[in-house]
Amino acid sequence: PELVRTLGIHARHVLRALHPLVDQAQATRDLAGRWQPHLGRDSKVSLLLDGVESSVPPAPEEVAQGCGLPVLGCLPMEWAHRLEAKNLGLPMQEVHPHSPYCRQMQQLASTLVGVELPAETWWKRLRVASW
Repeated sequence: PELVRTLGIHARHVLRALHPLVDQAQATRDLAGRWQPHLGRDSKVSLLLDGVESSVPPAPEEVAQGCGLPVLGCLPMEWAHRLEAKNLGLPMQEVHPHSPYCRQMQQLASTLVGVELPAETWWKRLRVASW
């Protein structure tokens, strides 16, 4: 919350990550209301749902409605791949680059950047840019 107060006026897009849980959706709705005065008029606030399982409610549309914010992306559960990557101490993009989780991350990165990123190099480019 403090970061949004300090830098929010300069942010074009604020991405709130949460699990599709009712309590997190309610907290996000309240948090987004407190953020709004600190954001620029052209700023967008969107949701990133992490751990989505299509057969288990709530659906992304229900979370969006409950939060009053649009969903920009949904990341699948993928616990086995995530656990393996954590135990190896490596990012999932290096351990399982073609998993559904990594493909969704690539799609999210492409959406945020505004261009289609090549599947094989987007993670390497992102890592180089962060150093």
